[in-house]
Amino acid sequence: MSMDLANRIKTEAKKLKITQIMIANKVGKTKGAINQWFTGRSKPNKANLVILAEMLKVTPEYLQNGEDKEAGGENKESVPEKNNAFQRPTDEFRRRL
Repeated sequence: MSMDLANRIKTEAKKLKITQIMIANKVGKTKGAINQWFTGRSKPNKANLVILAEMLKVTPEYLQNGEDKEAGGENKESVPEKNNAFQRPTDEFRRRL
């Protein structure tokens, strides 16, 4: 089963017991706006996606496309080879903002 952005947000928030109100307070949006992220009616912008990923302890890339879940750079499903030059995906994501 393929998960989309809304399902990944819901799943990760539920794991950490993070409510829509908690997310709304952190990103400065209404609960209604956050509910739209949870239902897939809208998507967070890049800046809010980074904040949301940090709250959910995953990478923005994982929320967007299901890749590289761990905020530390390692995915539980497939661990890449260690590379000392590797930078965290969230750092790269922030540079693109």
